[in-house]
Amino acid sequence: MDREQRKATAYTVELIGATTLYAISLFARRPLLRATPDGVLHTLILLLPILPILLMAAVIVRHYLRLDEYFRHVFLQSFAVCAAVAACLTSSFPFLKDAFGLHDISITFAWPVLGACWFVASFVTMFQQRAMTRAAGA
Repeated sequence: MDREQRKATAYTVELIGATTLYAISLFARRPLLRATPDGVLHTLILLLPILPILLMAAVIVRHYLRLDEYFRHVFLQSFAVCAAVAACLTSSFPFLKDAFGLHDISITFAWPVLGACWFVASFVTMFQQRAMTRAAGA
């Protein structure tokens, strides 16, 4: 495994861990809120998902800082595309909801939508990189 693959593997493991903590905090939040009376602990439970969100941001920044100039360019390019797609999806949902009578969804879905878009963009970028490498070698 070369250096770039090790960086990508470390990033993937760290991001999956942070995302898992985010999902756990979201699912655990409601039962914990029901079991906790109003007060400081109740407020801390309400704020619980913020920690994994900050951890995800730290993982992303850390990965970006580990990359060389070319991979930083590729990273930012894929992120720009997925951020645009995620912004379109989350911004247009209220209009789709009104037009088709859909249910409200929470803003907590913004991160998973962005993550899904980024996941797809990363795979598209990876396949483009492989195709360019094969074309250069042929």
